[in-house]
Amino acid sequence: MTPMPDRLRDRLNQGPLVVAEGYVFELERSCLLQAGAFVPTTVLEHPQAVRHLTDRFIESGSDVVLALTYYTNADKLRRFGMEGRLEEINRAALQIAVDAAGDAAARHARPYLVAGNICNTYEFEDYRDVERYRRDVLPGIAQQVAWAREAGVDFVVGETYYCLDEARLHLRVIKDAGLPAVITLSARGDTTPEGVSYEEACHILWEEGADVVGLNCTRGPATMLPILDRIRKRIPPHGHVAALPVPYRTDEKEPIFLRLGRGQAFPTGLDAHLCARDTMADFARRANEMGIRYIGACCGAGPHHVRAMAEALGKDTPASRYSPDMTKHGALGRTQDDAIRAAWVGGTILGSMEHLSPDAIARAYDEFAPRYDALVRQAGYVLPQVMAGHFRAVVDALGLSTEAAVIDAGCGNGLSGIALRDAGFSQVYGLDVSPGLIAQIPPGLYRSFAGTDLADLAAPSFSSVDAAPSVSPADAAPSFSSVEGEGVIEASLTDLPHRYWGQFDHVFSAGTIGHTATLDLEGLVKLGRKGGLVAFSIRENRLGRYEEALGALRSRGIWTPVERFRVEDAHKATSPHVIVIERVIDDPVARFGEIERFFYRLPSAH
Repeated sequence: MTPMPDRLRDRLNQGPLVVAEGYVFELERSCLLQAGAFVPTTVLEHPQAVRHLTDRFIESGSDVVLALTYYTNADKLRRFGMEGRLEEINRAALQIAVDAAGDAAARHARPYLVAGNICNTYEFEDYRDVERYRRDVLPGIAQQVAWAREAGVDFVVGETYYCLDEARLHLRVIKDAGLPAVITLSARGDTTPEGVSYEEACHILWEEGADVVGLNCTRGPATMLPILDRIRKRIPPHGHVAALPVPYRTDEKEPIFLRLGRGQAFPTGLDAHLCARDTMADFARRANEMGIRYIGACCGAGPHHVRAMAEALGKDTPASRYSPDMTKHGALGRTQDDAIRAAWVGGTILGSMEHLSPDAIARAYDEFAPRYDALVRQAGYVLPQVMAGHFRAVVDALGLSTEAAVIDAGCGNGLSGIALRDAGFSQVYGLDVSPGLIAQIPPGLYRSFAGTDLADLAAPSFSSVDAAPSVSPADAAPSFSSVEGEGVIEASLTDLPHRYWGQFDHVFSAGTIGHTATLDLEGLVKLGRKGGLVAFSIRENRLGRYEEALGALRSRGIWTPVERFRVEDAHKATSPHVIVIERVIDDPVARFGEIERFFYRLPSAH
């Protein structure tokens, strides 16, 4: 058969191509496709939605328009009850892609590549009988490729192959049709099932005629890059390599996204593991530095990921006009001399206070207290509400009581207390180092210590607002005398008086740990009781300094991990919050001496 013009290699030789995949997951998130089957019936049922998503990927920087024929082979359609509709769904998807590419070319005065798409089949893994597979399955694959050629595609993507042998069979079908081929493997293990390393498997495919070889799906950026590096070194310099990870945070412990969350996250619980767009942008830069030119993202990617990757590769996309510009944000992005922006930098809540003593931290917050509530609301600070809601879900799942005593450690002006109250917790107490912020707490928010077994913990009451010298009488209302007897403790987590140790069933701390001294986590350990929970947030870029202490708590059987997830907010998007929830399984006060040194080995000014 006469080969098609090789526009693919011409474009790759000019520089990196951005390739948007991820259609199936994005449509499932839009409630237009069924998870589990993942058959894109949306092509027939909601073609306008497929076209809209295709346009969004194009506008976000994809140089390739991929026809949504993934999982539209005869086997998957038969399993889904759509036997006999193979041609209908394939031709419909191809037409959407061709039309979208043509319209985009006219709109932006530049050409776009169109790709057909075939993929792995469960039949190959089920049969393990090549001759039967050739007889029963390959004719349908050949039909898909033929329809793609008739539609005028520039090349065909064969993707997500677990077995090298199936990839080789599909490659031959594409080449027999006279089309360029991009063949990508799914690295589920250390080698293919045939026992071949991925770099060697890709070299075999390249020698057999694949125009581009590489990896897609299964692995996130962190666990795909090392294998890609080996592949790039194995393929000759003039050959091209493809890199299309899933946008999920896989690691050495859980290298593939199918196993995230102890194997329970896939497919509908993956949101908590989703990569930020900056992570995908960094992947694109690093892949390009390796000499990889076919760069994209697979299952789970959205247009925002694609745009970030394209911009990281130096491309100005049509959607770049909507790229984030925080100079226009009311609280965070104003000019450097703007009074509101000035209130958020330096020694305030956006600045590090880890070199200040507890008294100095209290004075800084006291000065800031009158403006605190307005500024955090302007900033879109959603952490307390999100964290409290998730904390309630964990409490319910573990069969714990919402009437247990919860200490809101680092309560500030009560934002977390409000969130805990709204989440249904009835016995919440506060603790904070700043009398100025404590003065801003709504009366009655925290439960009074009076009449409880915690009555002896009540901090000495203040007789007048003079006790908070940085706050004027007008700003301080209600005064400390009006909150006398309420359950709010004025104390520092970094220097926690002994009488508070081990007094609370649950410890909750939003936006405090990692913000001041590293010994603040020690305070959370001391506050909790055996059988309860400790939940705290910390900026992702500060979490590492605590891992040794966390490891000591766990290895000694004092804490055991329950959950860890991320929360991104506009408050400081450069480093999302990580929420850590631990179960207290032994008396932390009685055994504190065993782990104390792990806290004092942490870097700290105190």
